[in-house]
This record gives sequence, structure tokens and C-alpha cells, in this order.
Amino acid sequence: MTRRQKRRLAVASAITLAVALVLTASFLTDNVVTANFTRLQRQLSDLLFAPKVQNPDVSRFVVIVGVDDKSVVELRPYGRLFGWPRSFYGEVVHRLTEARARTIMFDILFDSPAEGDEELANALSEAQQKATAVVMPMAGDFLTRRETRGFESFAEAFEPLPTFKELSAGLGLANALPDSDGTIRRYPLVFDVGGQQLPSVGLLASAKFLRRPDPWDGPIENRTLPLAGRSIPIDESGTLIINYAGGPHESARPAFPIVPFVDVLNGRVPPETFDRKLVLIGVTATAFADDYWTPPSDRGKMDGVEIHANAIDTILRGEFLRDAPRWMTIGLVLGFALLAGITLVVLPPLVAALICAVAFTGFVVGVGVYFDVGGVILNVVYPPLSLFLTFAGIMLHRIVFEQGQTRAMRGLLGQYLSPSVVAEVARDPESLKLGGDQREMTVLFSDIRGFTTVSESLNPEQLVQLLTDYLTAMSEVIFKHDGTIDKYMGDAIMAFWGAPKRQENHAGLAIRAALEMITELERLNAGWIAENRPPLAMGLGINTGQMKVGNMGSTTRFDYTVMGDAVNLGSRLEGLNKEYGTTLIASAATLAATGDNVHARFLDLVAVKGKTEPVEVFEVMDTAAALGERTAEALRAYQDGIRAYRERDWLGAAARFQEALRWAPNDGPSTLYLERCKQLMDEPPPADWDGVFVMTHK
Repeated sequence: MTRRQKRRLAVASAITLAVALVLTASFLTDNVVTANFTRLQRQLSDLLFAPKVQNPDVSRFVVIVGVDDKSVVELRPYGRLFGWPRSFYGEVVHRLTEARARTIMFDILFDSPAEGDEELANALSEAQQKATAVVMPMAGDFLTRRETRGFESFAEAFEPLPTFKELSAGLGLANALPDSDGTIRRYPLVFDVGGQQLPSVGLLASAKFLRRPDPWDGPIENRTLPLAGRSIPIDESGTLIINYAGGPHESARPAFPIVPFVDVLNGRVPPETFDRKLVLIGVTATAFADDYWTPPSDRGKMDGVEIHANAIDTILRGEFLRDAPRWMTIGLVLGFALLAGITLVVLPPLVAALICAVAFTGFVVGVGVYFDVGGVILNVVYPPLSLFLTFAGIMLHRIVFEQGQTRAMRGLLGQYLSPSVVAEVARDPESLKLGGDQREMTVLFSDIRGFTTVSESLNPEQLVQLLTDYLTAMSEVIFKHDGTIDKYMGDAIMAFWGAPKRQENHAGLAIRAALEMITELERLNAGWIAENRPPLAMGLGINTGQMKVGNMGSTTRFDYTVMGDAVNLGSRLEGLNKEYGTTLIASAATLAATGDNVHARFLDLVAVKGKTEPVEVFEVMDTAAALGERTAEALRAYQDGIRAYRERDWLGAAARFQEALRWAPNDGPSTLYLERCKQLMDEPPPADWDGVFVMTHK
């Protein structure tokens, strides 16, 4: 093993160990980072339910009678929904009892007297006599909610009228507990109300359906609730991960089709629909929505009664979900860190990257299989993060500390490519004097993106050839459009228009040259890929303004160049491409100076590093005639988003940027503004916010 290999092994080992230890410590502790990772883990895990939207597990046990829009319309003569005579509910209970429903669960709280209470009480009494269990809900009073470890705790709860309570098969709490992002993934089975452990309404309904006298059969130990031969996994707060059977009832193929309340009331539903079923009665009408986001919410939110149905169906089917044990997550973190470290030590970077990519793909497939077969939700944040951080850390070390030879080669190449302005000197020998004149000109800067990464994959000879091909092709395009190359700076190019020869359309020439440079690079990349050479990406910045042009330097050594604030701004614009995910950025001054049919979109109001006065910057995309339909639609949505953003309508702007991304998923500016909107919604700017983006780096 060579000295360099030993050094690489030591560095890789240290980085691998550090990544594994830091991520493991983060996973095992409670802090802000862990909370964010937990939220991300839950959101990514929601994707596991996507197949069930198309192929739901239609319930064999549960039927929902929904007080839906149809019922509201047909029963409108009897008043608003919550003003209907309770005799209607009594008639529905009677019909369900006659249809031999085993259990009826209300998701409606009858906590105050109303017309028809006697009829409903008679129906409850009839159900009790005919062994149909009717479960009524309670509601924990959120004003008395107590922050404690363990079960969700309330000092008090709202109960139904005493008559209904006495005639029911029992009471259970119906409170929903969304996660911090507003999504309901878990269902509380046990509550603490005034120091007493009480069941949720869904758990009690499940127990009655299973003919159990109590909501659980024995002590709740080891995060397990026993019921009718089932060991229901719960967390320390007594919640069950809901194994959603499908999407909301608006989905094309719902797991729980809604039977309209009015149809049951009027005897329009075959009795066998409810035979030996657990029937839930709840509100699904649009105007009275009690709905929430859920993992399979593909077409909007899911009504509360449907969430109860999914939780109950999870219990009855016995197909429970569990988070992966901690030891498994820690093992995956360590395994992925070792994989990245070992492959980068013994294999070339590209081969190591391929192996890591294959391993990651296998992990993603395994997550889905383990979920479907074993009901285990693997952590999809920490293990991939371990792989990425280890790989990136080792590669960053190589780029920073092992590229001396490559950097030296780039500097030497820049010296060999010094520019010449022989024609101008021949025409005007006086121009050899130091200094120059002031005039309006246009400057262009270009730079290769990720050049250090490309350098890592090539030996010096290959890199020289690649740069030679690239710089030659780009130079020919610049010369074709009458530009002057100021200098090459390694892989970067600086060019200008308007000198030595004055050019009226210097801005238009620069824009056309930049667009053709992009097209030419696409042609070069196609050839390089065919030759198994790495493709390149570049960024370009163009600015127009007053510049000093002429021979600059000492009395013995000077160069023909341009200087001034307008030149510096052009360089800053090139660097802005990294921020916005764009290729070509131009200033408002350049667009105003060109008379060409150029299509550009507003990017931002930017104060570049070292300046306080903001400038408008634009992305030049192509001539307007060359835009396709998808790009045009994306641009319309983007422009609407910008207007909303400038008006501080963060929510509206985010929606428009999301629409733009549906047309153009890889659009960098839309992605950036969407993130900004989210941040501004969380942390609104001050009242004097002027929308200026302050650039803090070059």
C-alpha cells in the first residue's frame, strides 16, 4: 500500500466513523434536528401508501353511513344538518338494527337536548335488546388538555346526554391528533381523562364488534394493547399507526364507499349491506367538513369518520404497522457509512458511486417490500444520509487536498491562452499607451459548473484535451458573433463587445453568442458521452454598462482589457446561476440595450456582494419563437407566482410555483421561490421588506 493509499484509508476511516457516530447520536436524542428529521421521515413514509389509492384493501367489516351532500340537500326542508330531528337518527339506528348490524358507532356528539331525543332513545333501547351494540363518542376538552408524557390527557371531556349514555354500549373519545404538519398518521387508543384511562371510540367499537366486554383484555405492557387475541402495537402515548386501506371516498376506488344517510333513512339500501357489519355514522358533507390530511390523501382531505373507519379496520384485520426498531436503523446507518468508505478506498470514484447508487436503489425497494410484507416502516432518512455524507465527505477531502496538480495545470493553461489585439494596435498605435477610454459595452462571463469534480475523474492529459476542445468551441462561437476574448481563467472565459471596434448592437451580439454557446456545449456533450468522457455544464452572466477599455497594467507588461463596476456585475451575474439553478443570466440594462427577439423572465431584485443598490436580473431562455408549449405554460405560472410573491401572498405564490413545477419539474427558479415562500410563511419578513435578495458571496 502506497503512502497516498494509507493516507486515504486513514481519512476515510475517520470520516466514516464520525458520520456514523454523529447520526447515531442525533437519532437517539431529542433535539431540533431530530424533530425535523422525524417530520421528514413521516412525510417520506407517506409515499408507501400510494399503491393503496389505486388498489385499496376494501373492508370486509366496516361500512360508513355518511351524512353527505345528498342527504343535506334532500333533508333541507327539515332544517340545517345539526337542526334535524333526532328521530331521523333513531330511524337509522332502527333500520340498522333490523338489518342485523353487529355494532353501530356514532361520530356525532349529542350533548344537548333536541327534538326527537325520545325516538332516538327508543331506538337505542331496541338495539340494546337485540344485541346490536351502539357506541357513542365523547370529546376531550382541549381547553383542559394537559402536557404530559404518556397517554393523551384531558382534565374533562364532553359527554352525550345521560339518557343516551345509559342506553349506549359505552363511550369512547373521538379526538383527532394530527402530527405537526397537520397529517393524521396515528390513532389514539387510550386517553387519560381526569386520571382515568378511557378508550377511544374506535377501540371501543372494535371491542364490541369482537364481542369483548372491555376495550382491552389485560394490562397494557411493553407498548402492546391486548384485544381478542391481538397484540396491538402502540407507542408510549397509546397511539396506533393507522394502516390506511385506501384513499378518501372521493378516490376512484375508495376502501370505504359512503352509504348516504338519507338512503338508509328512507329504506333505499338493501339490509344485507349492514348484515353483521360495524357501521359508522358520521358527517361527510362538504359544508360541514371534519376532515384532515392523511398519508393516502391523493384527492384532498379525508373525513374524520373515514379515519375512524381506517383505524377500526386496522384493528379488525390485525394487519398492524410498526416503526423499525432502533437497532435496525443504527445498523443501516453504520452499514451505509462503511459501504461508502470502503468502496471509495478500494475503487475509483465513479465505480464507488455506481455501487452506492445500486445499494441505495436496493434500499428503496427493500423499504417498500418490508412495508408490504412485514408491516415495518424503515427509517428512510438516516441511512441514506449516512451514505451521502460519508461519500461527500471523503470526496470533498480529495477535492480540497489532492487537486494541487490539477490547479497548477489550469494556471499554466491560462498563461498559454493570453489574448491578442493585433488588429486594433495596427490601426491605432496610440492605443498602446496605458489607460483607455470610457464607453458603453457588454461583457460576458462563463464558467464550467463542477469543474473540480470533472477534474477528479480525469488524468492531466485527458483534462487538457477536454478543456482544449471546450475552450476552442466556445471561442469560435464568440468570434463568430464579433466578440473579443479578454482572457481565459482556467475553465472560465471573459469576453466583451463594443471594443476595439464600436458595435451598436453589442448587447444583442453578446446574447446571441451566449445562446449559441449553450447549443454548442450540448453538441459537445453528446460527442463526449458517446466517447465515455464526462459531459460539462456551464453558467453565463451578461451585463451592459459604462466600462473602461484599453491597455491596463505596468509600463513593461499590460493587457488589453475592460474594467469597472459594470464588469464586476457581469461576473457576479454568472455566479448567480448557482443560486437560481439557471444557465444564462443577464441584467436589465442588457435586455434594454438589445433589439433582438429574446425571451427572458424576471428572476430577482439582487444586491450583489459589495453593493447596496439592487439590480433587476433576468434569465435569458431562448428566442421567443423557440419556446415549447410546456415551457410557455410553466413561465405563465412562474410569472403569476412572482406577482403574488411581490405582493407578499406567500400561499398564492407557492401554489403558482408548484404549478410551474408540474409543467417543468426541474425548473430551478420555481424551486427556489417555492422554498422561499415556505420560509416566509414560517417567518414573515418585516413590514418594510422590499423583496431584495442580498448576495453574500461572489
